[in-house]
Amino acid sequence: MAIEAATSLKRQLPIDASSIREGLLVAERMGRFQVLPSRPLFVLDVAHNADSITSLVDELSRAPFNGKTRAIFAVMADKQYAEMLDLLGSVADQLFVCGLENARSADPDAVIQKFSDSVGMKKATSCKSVSDAIDKVLEISDANDRIIVCGSFFTVSAALRHPHVSNLVHNEF
Repeated sequence: MAIEAATSLKRQLPIDASSIREGLLVAERMGRFQVLPSRPLFVLDVAHNADSITSLVDELSRAPFNGKTRAIFAVMADKQYAEMLDLLGSVADQLFVCGLENARSADPDAVIQKFSDSVGMKKATSCKSVSDAIDKVLEISDANDRIIVCGSFFTVSAALRHPHVSNLVHNEF
């Protein structure tokens, strides 16, 4: 899509093939398996359905990891979150379920009930917001842990507004 846009603009702007190539090489997809260089490690992913959670879990499973994995998860009520939780349960040691400032947000307690039923994991904690969950996770995590933030574009957006995560993103470059 980026190549098509650049090609159509070529008539109005002087864009050569090497500039397009260079732009594609440095382009990033913020929020798609975005690994922030920190300890504990933060991974932001806007995965918001079973297929995208499957891709996230596959990526997480490929990387050998010794610490605890804690997932911060907030999702829209109309999503198939029981299936998403089954998948996340295969890589997460703990789940922090949040509400979102959106009328379509799933109730965290209902999500936790599905999580406990489907995965059998009792290590789920309800949080009022993504920011609250990040604060709680940072309190209990050590340098060797991994923190995953996923479930919705709104979830990652809320995480990016948290001062700790915002600082990581701005210091990434």
